[in-house]
Amino acid sequence: LMPYFPIMGASTYPDNAELFSNLEQVALGGQQYWLCDYAGTKDLETGKHTYSDLVVATNKPLIALSNISVTPLLEGFQAKAHEYNIQALTPVTATATLSARLPVGEKFRLPIKRTDTGRTDFLVAKVNKGGKSISITGQFATGGHWITNNKLINQAFEQPLFTMPELTFMVL
Repeated sequence: LMPYFPIMGASTYPDNAELFSNLEQVALGGQQYWLCDYAGTKDLETGKHTYSDLVVATNKPLIALSNISVTPLLEGFQAKAHEYNIQALTPVTATATLSARLPVGEKFRLPIKRTDTGRTDFLVAKVNKGGKSISITGQFATGGHWITNNKLINQAFEQPLFTMPELTFMVL
């Protein structure tokens, strides 16, 4: 998120125009900003506002996670929709499509909860190139029945940002 600047040609950018991509003009608190990917080194970001501030201020709908896939899965097990059979102590990667673009490289914690003990652990979610998908990585230290859902994914934010189906991980 950076202060708005009018674009009237390549020379009007505060840095080389090729370093800016996915420009989206947004209003926040009555001021204009650019939500964009910037590959340069100049200190152009406001540092005052986060994407969650932007969502709350502009009253945008929740960002939906869809097309969720998880690898590696254990073979030979039947599973319901959004249920994944995986091996404990094995690195797992999930990917999902986002219904709105987020800043590339942004990271957040994805809480997962073991249903029998209530223990919470975390996976790492990172926004991929293009800002319309995320990769979620980690591993389950213990077997059991683990879940994540809307309540858990939105815990770290002042206002809910995401909506998703409940995911169930059967860890063996």
